[in-house]
Amino acid sequence: MNSESSSSIPKKVYITSVPHTEQLAIALEILKKYPDLNLTPTIVLNLNANRSDTPRDSKNFEKQAIEYWKRFWKVLPPSAIFEHELIGTFLVMGALAPIFNTKIDGRPLAKMANGPRNILRGLGIGEVQTTKYVNSLAEGRHMLIVRVFQNKLKLLEKALEVLKR
Repeated sequence: MNSESSSSIPKKVYITSVPHTEQLAIALEILKKYPDLNLTPTIVLNLNANRSDTPRDSKNFEKQAIEYWKRFWKVLPPSAIFEHELIGTFLVMGALAPIFNTKIDGRPLAKMANGPRNILRGLGIGEVQTTKYVNSLAEGRHMLIVRVFQNKLKLLEKALEVLKR
């Protein structure tokens, strides 16, 4: 029996950036196979990368994106769509969505110039990695962020190695 309770084990953040939405879908399917890890995933999906040059109804497109991604959760997670001056339009779905949507002077943190950067830094992600991930999002990539107990981080990294291929 493990004498150390879950509440005394610190949580860490696993973060990765992927170029294709299919990779996020694969990652979420993999995470479903580990219910005992109590994972709290969040996806940050660059919606600009999924738009073609043909004009379309942006509200309908955003609704379709939420409809597609909500199928990966047993319980519908919080989600929000943001327009950022440098990143463009992005969807945040999962456990961290309320943090991205935290209002400061009536404006969501995610919409502020340094909002996404400050959110990642607040999660304990280093400055170099934060810059890398915010820049990758601005370049059209997508992010997967997972809060995981420190003693399960290696298992999670091994399970998600498929994303690095």
